Amino acid sequence: MLDALWLILLLLANVWLVSVFATRILPLDGWISPISFWLPFYLLNYPVRAALLFAANGSEFERDLTVWDHEFLCGEIVWGLAYATLFAVILLGVYLQVRQSFPYRLNSASHADAGNQPLSAGMVPVFAALFLAYGLVFLYQAASGELFTLYSSLDDLKRPFFVNLLLQTICLKWLLLAYAFLRVQRSKSAFVLVLICGCLMIELCRAVVSTAKGDLVTMVLLWVACFWIVRRRLPVFTMTSAALLILAFALYSHTVRIYGTVSDGGAPLKRTVRENLQIAHDFYADRGSKWGEQAGHIVSRFSYLDAVILIQREGAVLPDGSYVLGSLVELNNVIPRFLWPDRPHLSFNHAMTHAVWKMSRVHFLEMPIGRIGESAFVLNWAGLVYAPLYAIVWYWLYRKCFLEAYDDIGRAFYLSLICLAVIPDAHLIYNWKSLVVVGITAFILRLGDVRRPQSPRVFDGKRPIPQMHDTACQQRPLRHAI
Repeated sequence: MLDALWLILLLLANVWLVSVFATRILPLDGWISPISFWLPFYLLNYPVRAALLFAANGSEFERDLTVWDHEFLCGEIVWGLAYATLFAVILLGVYLQVRQSFPYRLNSASHADAGNQPLSAGMVPVFAALFLAYGLVFLYQAASGELFTLYSSLDDLKRPFFVNLLLQTICLKWLLLAYAFLRVQRSKSAFVLVLICGCLMIELCRAVVSTAKGDLVTMVLLWVACFWIVRRRLPVFTMTSAALLILAFALYSHTVRIYGTVSDGGAPLKRTVRENLQIAHDFYADRGSKWGEQAGHIVSRFSYLDAVILIQREGAVLPDGSYVLGSLVELNNVIPRFLWPDRPHLSFNHAMTHAVWKMSRVHFLEMPIGRIGESAFVLNWAGLVYAPLYAIVWYWLYRKCFLEAYDDIGRAFYLSLICLAVIPDAHLIYNWKSLVVVGITAFILRLGDVRRPQSPRVFDGKRPIPQMHDTACQQRPLRHAI
């Protein structure tokens, strides 16, 4: 009874978090701030997950909800949710405080005018070359079996430096799609439409062959964000249709992975798209009564709360202490192997697969524990200090990369950061190499776009001129406005 009372209080605290977001952040930043992307995934993985685990505790549905047959006591669920809720409260509170301390209101007029600038003719070959590189890497992955490869040991993950560098170009899809989604709503040029169709075809092929769902969800969220940026409203019909399609694909994905496609042995995936579809069709044709079981397995994917509970229960300390600083140890991977031939392969997600989830039988699986789980793993309850770090970095990126952006390339870069670092809830420096590649690419694109619009923030070499949306400053002579 006491555990149930505490759970209700924690759930009410999370309802309060949603109300704070709706009343304090949404009116200022709309649906484009990092909090808007982080909050839904947090709610599904922690408070909603806790309510489901608590309600199913001791029942016949508990096995369908839990991951890898882990069982939790009611008290453990409450303590795990308590840590996650405190983390979220601190993150949201610090974000609001920073937002108020460094206010910046979006200049809608200047953003809209900047977006109407056409892409200069010299940039079309550049975007075409980026798309070609992205497509060639996809073909390489398809030909080599790396769209979904099973590894017998972590050493199989080691690749030459230049191969790793080449594979990083796959992250350019988010920059290309974000830019194309923004442009197509203003001018439906043939080049932009070809860019969108090409990226979508590649990603749909990748999803069906690899049965990966994450990128499809991210693409839908990316379209919603771009739609809101241009039109200041949400595409309700698109969101509803996409949600139904993603649910259907999730059922397909789970069925294909569990029944006959994924197997041990280190061999790459050889199933064709036709075989995968046949597996799913046969399963549901013969076992129509198992829809409830499949739905339970889909819900179990939102299981980061489980990782926090396991960490609190067992401590999850690695014997060699190699990950004592969490995912920061992965920064060693920047050193090429031709300079450090014996450099070990450092992968925080793979390490947590064994240390937290206790999945020592299979080496190829990668199950993250989430950014909240990482903070608990590294510092226990003191890991709450990670929350203000995320809040400050996220607001800084939001302000510099979106609010002060003055063209679609800048906004596309910001949305790429969201797709690579905010939506994937993995760990502190997740996708950091991809972020570097996208950042360098966006910087080069801006330098090469000679027809880019003038920044709303104009400098005279000494002091900035006030924003153009300040009508009082517009009416005064320039020498008085400075």
